Amino acid sequence: MFTKLYLGSVLLEPKRWSKERHPSIDLREWTPRMLAAGFDGWDMWEFHDQTPPLGEVRVYNSYLLPEEASPEAITDLAERVKRSKATMLKFNVGKAPEAPSRAVPVMMDLAERCPGVDLLCECHPGTALEDPEVAIPWVDVLPERFGVILHPLGEENTILHRYLEAIPERVRLMHLQLKNLETGKRALLEERPDVVRARLEELFELGFDGPATLEFTRGVGGGPEDVPEKLFENAQKDLAFLQIR
Repeated sequence: MFTKLYLGSVLLEPKRWSKERHPSIDLREWTPRMLAAGFDGWDMWEFHDQTPPLGEVRVYNSYLLPEEASPEAITDLAERVKRSKATMLKFNVGKAPEAPSRAVPVMMDLAERCPGVDLLCECHPGTALEDPEVAIPWVDVLPERFGVILHPLGEENTILHRYLEAIPERVRLMHLQLKNLETGKRALLEERPDVVRARLEELFELGFDGPATLEFTRGVGGGPEDVPEKLFENAQKDLAFLQIR
């Protein structure tokens, strides 16, 4: 079982992929409901960052590419992360082959500005670190506060095995989302129960003992279910599935 289960605020946000990325929901209104449902805090989409602090942010989900960021942007991000009281910061690097090496001094500076915060690379498809053979040696030489986020229900088994065999102590967080194989759309975890259970059992057998974020659920991506109330209802179904797994 995961040690903690967080709710990705991006899951609730219908404008998550809009060009402007102006949020349509106020997380301060959703925080009591998120906690009452049984989640352990927010994995907060940075565009939901609001003042005063929410007080229940565990992961600060940044979209700032470090190798392209100005010193002013890094200073601003550090202040926002500290204000949120998050203990983890999610980041990515860009597509260029040199992006990872260019990101290192920036992220080292950011780490110094954010004491007590783990800096976690999502190693997302479409970035220079999507290949574990590139990402593993890159993160392995960085200080211990640097780690990675994996997607156990979407990535190939071999990717999970590679990370958890090579750098198990650097695998700090899981992002959970599932797709319907026929439609390609996001699905409830209960729609493919055997697959989900088998993947998670494998994950824990490989030694993972940490938290996870419910990143997406059915309805994310458009359509009649892509509204906050319905998305939250589906998120609660996924949480219930995980709790009785």
